[in-house]
Amino acid sequence: MATETELKMLVPEEDIERLKSELSDMAGTAGEHKMLQNQYYDTPSLTLSGAKVALRIRRDGEAFIQTFKTQGRSINGLHQRQEWEWALATPQLDLQKLTEVEWPEALDKTQLQDQLLAIFSTDFTRTLWDIQWQGSELEVVIDQGCVVFEDPDTEQRYQEPICEVEIELKRGAEAAINSFAQQLQQQIPSLVPSDISKAQRGYRLFDCARNG
Repeated sequence: MATETELKMLVPEEDIERLKSELSDMAGTAGEHKMLQNQYYDTPSLTLSGAKVALRIRRDGEAFIQTFKTQGRSINGLHQRQEWEWALATPQLDLQKLTEVEWPEALDKTQLQDQLLAIFSTDFTRTLWDIQWQGSELEVVIDQGCVVFEDPDTEQRYQEPICEVEIELKRGAEAAINSFAQQLQQQIPSLVPSDISKAQRGYRLFDCARNG
């Protein structure tokens, strides 16, 4: 288990290339590109969402990673939450792994395991830089793609664009994240802090598609 600390900002599409250029200059190298495909799971009644936890499987190249996250707290774009990750051999949920997590007391894992199904996906291209900043190590990424919900009843596809930058603290002082974000905002004033995670956006899309 690890505590993830990151700051998220929305990026207008017209400023993406400028932001990539700024980050490459700051890192001293071009960003690394990868395609990430993420499938989120819940029950038909969204029990996990109600308990403020998220369960997903991510495909990163040929690797599959199962992740369980708590909602944690989010203030002015700065997110802190607990996160567990496990490598998988196939893109199938391994519910035995969940014995390691801090599972909400109100939820019965035994009853839930037969109800879990794919709810929505977040698929995006990630451009990544490792940046040294004020004695701390930051991982800075730009994610471009979309949140997708495909209604199994109507076969209609709903989607919402993803265009955001995330600054994650890998080592050092939390203050470095805010300082780095302020520097980016000075260079590109259109960046806006966001307290909404990709999972929350997916659930919001699911709700809008189902309930209008």
